[in-house]
Amino acid sequence: MQKITFSVLSVFLTSAAMVFLVGEAQAYPCLSGTITSLGGNGQDATISVTNAANCSAKTVSFCSYRLYIANPNPGWLTTQTLFGSTTVNIAPGETRSIAVKTDVCQNQIDAFEGACINPFASDNVSIPTIFAGQLNLTGPLCVACTDKCTEGARECSGNGYRTCSKAANGCFDWTVTECADNQICSGGNCILKCTDECSNDGERVCSGNGWKQCGNYDTDSCKEWGPITDCEINKTCKNGSCDTNKPTVDLNASGTVACNRNATLTWNSSNADSCSASGGWSGSKSVNGTEIVGNFTGSKTFKITCSNAGGDASDSVTINGEEDHLNTSAGSDMDVDAGESIKLNGSVDGEGFGGAADITWSCTGGDLTNRNTLRPTFRADEDDDRTYTCTMTAKNDCGSDSDSMKVTVNKRTSNFKVSLTARPETDCAPMNDVDLAAKLSNYSNNDHDYTYYFDCENDGDWDKTVTTDDTAYTATNLCDYRNAGSYTAKVKVTSNGRTVTDTAIVRANRCEEEKKEIGQVGIVKNVRNVSGGTGYQGTVSANPGETVSYRIIVTGISGEVDNVVVSDALPGGITNIRDLMIDGINRGGNLSSGINLGSLAAGQTRTIVYTATVAGAQNFSYGQTTLKNVATVMADGESANSNAVVQVYRQTVKGATAVSTGFGGNMLAGIGLGAAGSALSLGWLMVQAYTKRKITSEELLARKISSIKQNSLA
Repeated sequence: MQKITFSVLSVFLTSAAMVFLVGEAQAYPCLSGTITSLGGNGQDATISVTNAANCSAKTVSFCSYRLYIANPNPGWLTTQTLFGSTTVNIAPGETRSIAVKTDVCQNQIDAFEGACINPFASDNVSIPTIFAGQLNLTGPLCVACTDKCTEGARECSGNGYRTCSKAANGCFDWTVTECADNQICSGGNCILKCTDECSNDGERVCSGNGWKQCGNYDTDSCKEWGPITDCEINKTCKNGSCDTNKPTVDLNASGTVACNRNATLTWNSSNADSCSASGGWSGSKSVNGTEIVGNFTGSKTFKITCSNAGGDASDSVTINGEEDHLNTSAGSDMDVDAGESIKLNGSVDGEGFGGAADITWSCTGGDLTNRNTLRPTFRADEDDDRTYTCTMTAKNDCGSDSDSMKVTVNKRTSNFKVSLTARPETDCAPMNDVDLAAKLSNYSNNDHDYTYYFDCENDGDWDKTVTTDDTAYTATNLCDYRNAGSYTAKVKVTSNGRTVTDTAIVRANRCEEEKKEIGQVGIVKNVRNVSGGTGYQGTVSANPGETVSYRIIVTGISGEVDNVVVSDALPGGITNIRDLMIDGINRGGNLSSGINLGSLAAGQTRTIVYTATVAGAQNFSYGQTTLKNVATVMADGESANSNAVVQVYRQTVKGATAVSTGFGGNMLAGIGLGAAGSALSLGWLMVQAYTKRKITSEELLARKISSIKQNSLA
């Protein structure tokens, strides 16, 4: 082993590498390092460096050098060049791993306290800042190279550009980048190819009221047109030069003239070859002259344009005729009932009117027809109850005039109604030639026509339509009901923009003897909190004063049941019963005393809906109050029921009160079926037609258990 000494450092050479070690440990009390990878062959070399805890922060550089002379030949150290370096700051007590690039040839790696040293002063100088180092002698000695360019240089090359950067051998060399197909290199950058806008430098052409010249006015290599140079006043451009005088013209007219009278125009031009008129007159004109424009009306603008080879010149004049004094009257103020129509009464007179003025009406509300006549029709909306202003404007070629009047609309307090009766209402099937009789009530004494629409089965197809001024009309022999069952007939009446409807139930019965079919009917009642936005449920919560809606659904389960009556009584805490509807149609009647739905066949459903209000807070004790009521369906002495519950909460207190009002225990109880998420009660009953024997609930349950599961109402 050969030993070479560098002042305080000792160098040890082995067949694989030479290791630089600190000769005097006390010289580096803070930093210590361990080479963890020599790198070589272009791989990273790594070192683990530790800074003692009792030392200040240290700057450490890990440096890679290329070897051109084998150690220990003279000059082997001073000829080395720096290939790569990494510099970090290491805190007291911190250990860091540092990496640095190495070349593919023989190299040396050193760890410095501070910056890398490059180049070394000589082979025998003291380098106390190295605290760890090694030689990697694998591979050939590095070959010295010459820089071909200056770092960062950039210039065009062929169809691209080249930049100067450090090559793999450690020297600076060119790297070429090609430009795209639509680009060329200029000043070391790729720019878009350009096309000449013009052919020859200095070439001039006219543009607008001036000229422009061909040249290179931007950074590319192409020619383009330069900025426009305007010609002087009264000159124009010709063949790229301002050398021709433009024409001038001056148009004047006599002063204000009376409506439907004549006016005189005078004009003078210079340098003009020809003139032409437009606006209130037309045609070719001499370059100087006068002209009378006859039968002048209103305000008109006259224009003249004179031209030569150098350009055009124009002038115009506007003549205002005196207004004709039209006298316009919109008529006196009027009253009209809501939904009714009246004719407005306007008039116009004045010198020169002669009936040739344009008439226009406008109102601040309502509806106008024939608004361009003296007497248009004004129609008030159904719900109007206010005063509108209507204005009439008359104008002709010489002027205009306007006047206004008021229309007061009075809302009527009543509307006509209609009631429908079927004759007969019930009979054995088939029922043919049934009459539908409609009768009006609460109608006004105004002379109006009424249009009656009759629909035998309420299916949306009108079976008969008739218009008459009679307040009652019977459609005789209109309807045929061939099959047994209940039918809904409907009438609609329209008049003067209003529409009313009514329905009637027609029952076609099975009248065959010895009918033995079993009839079943079911009932479901539920409730929803309208104010709270809930759906229909068996039980809902509500606050005092909120609105609730009850729904009763009656369904024929099998067979046919006649005289189906539904009754319902609400508890004391529910008030203001309203909006009773059966199958979506507003109906009168009192559920407390019962409503007859007629007959129900299997699969037929009737739905009853009404709205109510939870009483005010003063009607309830603090806490929770249960309001439960029962709806009952009855037919042929049998009954079934279903209940709905409203839980009323008044603030927060202890205890609860239950208020239950409905039918007593002597009614036949239905079968209860639970529904997920709510308490839903379904009742059903059985009726045996034309027999004396009644079938018990147990027998019916055994017969129809699968049918109930499939057809129960949820």
